[in-house]
Amino acid sequence: MTIQREFKFRAWNKEKNEMFKVGQVWTLEPYSVCAAVVDQHDNYYSMHDIALMQYTGMKDDKGNGVEIYEGDILEYDNRACDKKNNGDVNFLNGAFRVSNSEFNFIETIYIGNGKVVGNIYENPEILIKYYKSIYVDYKGENNEST
Repeated sequence: MTIQREFKFRAWNKEKNEMFKVGQVWTLEPYSVCAAVVDQHDNYYSMHDIALMQYTGMKDDKGNGVEIYEGDILEYDNRACDKKNNGDVNFLNGAFRVSNSEFNFIETIYIGNGKVVGNIYENPEILIKYYKSIYVDYKGENNEST
């Protein structure tokens, strides 16, 4: 049995504050340490200058079929408390997960069951606003002004 999966990456340029598609990832043998990334225009970047994010192999079901990468922010239904949650996609213990890192809580949901609403680099305010609303709900205070 052969499992085929598409391996794609994108990267955040820390200096220019912009996202780009990765064309190639270079490694150094024998340790397979990632040494450089090449964008779609053949520009080279050191791993120190970027944040590399892998494609999960899934697209969001509730949005427009957007590809889901590490670092994306998903809005998804939390069936346990019948409300919408936001969390960021990360790779942990051999699987892609959605994390609400404010409370060190990890949702082990099918991450395709959500909508990409941004990413942690271009739209951190989405998670900040969400975490503030959770904190206020948790404390039992009125959060209509947030």
